Amino acid sequence: MKKSDDKAPRPLKNASILVVEDQTFVMDLIERMLKPRVGGLHGARSAEDAFYNLEKAPGLAHVAVVDYHLLGMDGVKFIEKLRTSKVETLKNLPVIMLTGDNDMDVYRRAARLGISGFLKKPVATDTLVEALENALAGKRVAVPRLDVDPALPSARAMAERLPESAGDSPSRTDEVRSPPAAHQPINFKT
Repeated sequence: MKKSDDKAPRPLKNASILVVEDQTFVMDLIERMLKPRVGGLHGARSAEDAFYNLEKAPGLAHVAVVDYHLLGMDGVKFIEKLRTSKVETLKNLPVIMLTGDNDMDVYRRAARLGISGFLKKPVATDTLVEALENALAGKRVAVPRLDVDPALPSARAMAERLPESAGDSPSRTDEVRSPPAAHQPINFKT
């Protein structure tokens, strides 16, 4: 028997999606991919516009699909702003990062903020739909672990002292890997 606090995930057909993308071509493409599959579809050309609209209407979207490279505030800064919002709905809004980069640092920064997906452009319709369904089910991507955080000054100094071949050692357990190639979602099972 199901507990009363256990909620079934919202079906995609009943979900409202906010797409934050500054390139018209990509926005149009995502609209064609999602419009027949979702309950509502909203767009914003900048993170600032998206955040303004979400603050005015916190229930506007059940999931946000956010490009990393945006003019003004980038996608990671947008997620940071959501997570520090005074509005609880915005703090917990599932976010899927969409980017043309294959940059582990971008993935790591976004994952630490609790994203539901990290997809590389161009993205296939089935991959995007699967990521949205996982986001609606409350799934989050895993945060990659490192022996040392390269952002820390002491870690950078230590890395500079290591011989160049040290990073290629097969004995390392927390090896840094690039995000998956295009059309391959991050494994959401944690």
